Amino acid sequence: MLKHHRFGASLAVAILALAWTSTAMAAPMIFVRGAWMRPAAAGASGAAYLTITNGGPMTDTLIAVASPNGARASIHESRMVGQVMTMRALPNLAIRAGATARFSPAGLHVMIERLKRPLKTGERLTLFLTFASAGRVQVTVRVRADALADPMAGMKM
Repeated sequence: MLKHHRFGASLAVAILALAWTSTAMAAPMIFVRGAWMRPAAAGASGAAYLTITNGGPMTDTLIAVASPNGARASIHESRMVGQVMTMRALPNLAIRAGATARFSPAGLHVMIERLKRPLKTGERLTLFLTFASAGRVQVTVRVRADALADPMAGMKM
């Protein structure tokens, strides 16, 4: 009887270990780095740029963005269509396992609308990225001046 009890206990431990290992292996691994944006006036819109790497074993989808520094935030994509720069809001952004999404001027960006205060060089603000699997990720965005002209300047939101 004792032998069967030990076997049952050993089997239970093995099953729990296997379940923990498979859960850990499937755990989402989202890495965000290099978040920045240009200075902007209060009430204006500003674009945040960053790099997101999905180090997990499966595709994860960025489903929402938010910032307490603006009235609203959303994922946008700018691109040239012929000789015209266009911009559109994206409902989400899927990032394949092992892939990197680069948010940069004249490309993907997080648009923060109706900024609650002016953003000055050297300041930092908070951005929240919500992923379908990884959940909510808090990001610190650095405000910095940039030598390049803003490709978004003059675009109506």
